[in-house]
Amino acid sequence: MTRRLLVSFAYAALFSVMTSSASGQSKWWNDERSKRELGLTVEQSQQIEQIYQATLPRLRTAKRALDRQEASFSELMKRRDAPPEGDVTTAIERLESARSDLGRLRTLMLYQMRRILTPEQRAKLEAEHERTGRDRRGGDRSAHPQLGDGRPGSR
Repeated sequence: MTRRLLVSFAYAALFSVMTSSASGQSKWWNDERSKRELGLTVEQSQQIEQIYQATLPRLRTAKRALDRQEASFSELMKRRDAPPEGDVTTAIERLESARSDLGRLRTLMLYQMRRILTPEQRAKLEAEHERTGRDRRGGDRSAHPQLGDGRPGSR
């Protein structure tokens, strides 16, 4: 079970990086090198693009909602007087709900994309993610890529 959870997080991190238009990176399913290495067909690439395009407006809406809740929470925390705990609790619940909504949408999109791939293609994608993750982190650490290796500041 833990292995599956780590693999799920790894896919989420990989797709998150690869689908980030804000970072200027291309979509991996349209990249010729990635398509060739994974053995993606034209149909698979098109299906993944359709999933991405169908989900993108909802992702953007959820991201704007999260940004609004983060701004609202930040303003609450900046107040000179200590806000009532009930106000803080409500703000936290709204913030985490918005974060959860965005995560749910993204995870569902990733699941739908993953279903397009064959088991062999998923294995190749995971191997590539592990390789590039080690390159970015400067070595192989067996911990979750988002959490670091457990040492302070290792994230």
